Amino acid sequence: LGRLTARETADHRTEYRHNTLSLEIRRATRAEWRNALLEEREPHWDAVLIFTRNAAGELVSEENHGGKFEYEYDALGNLSSTRFPDGRELASLRYGTGHLLEMQLRHGGATHTLAAYGRDRLHREIFRSQGALSQETHYDTAGRVTQRTVLDARRELVFERRYRWDRTDQIVQQIHTDATPATPGEKYSQYLWGYDAAGQVTRVVGPQKEERFFWDAAGNRTEEHRNPVWHNLLLRLDGLKLDYD
Repeated sequence: LGRLTARETADHRTEYRHNTLSLEIRRATRAEWRNALLEEREPHWDAVLIFTRNAAGELVSEENHGGKFEYEYDALGNLSSTRFPDGRELASLRYGTGHLLEMQLRHGGATHTLAAYGRDRLHREIFRSQGALSQETHYDTAGRVTQRTVLDARRELVFERRYRWDRTDQIVQQIHTDATPATPGEKYSQYLWGYDAAGQVTRVVGPQKEERFFWDAAGNRTEEHRNPVWHNLLLRLDGLKLDYD
């Protein structure tokens, strides 16, 4: 079948044991494996991993030195539950074709909501809550994100990002607002992008610096404008020297 069954390195031998619905990966030192071979016994494996799948090919369990992890799926194949060796369960509540509504942690009969999601009629995320924080997302008529705002439990601003796009869906401006900046001058910051006709980034302007990028006609990045890259093999860029075999 062409499946990998063993691999050896200078220090270890790893064996892959394939069964109909499972795969066992076992690793031992080369010295231990040689001794076991001479003594006609099973090696003392220093690591064992066991992966089990169901008839649909979905991973349903994983065993390692930490214990056994178990996974459940809904009828559409979306992961719905992960059970950890200590008994905790991470559950995903979904609707429709798998749109995530809530993440829950269940343990000892108690259920804790880790994150909850609100969606619009197009099933896009427009609201998310995680603990004391919440995030609101806005889109333009083309479906592009135009604003993300994070608020605390008192509905006060934590930070905000605003985005502006060109007609070809390339981001051209990003404005940051941070409620608790390291310095007063960092409360507001702006990033700008410029592109050539081929959609390649030619300019990035940030709060502290401006970068420019040059490309040849074949789309290879160069150090200077109209500096071609012969045979598509870049030799120098930003102080780096590149060699090829």
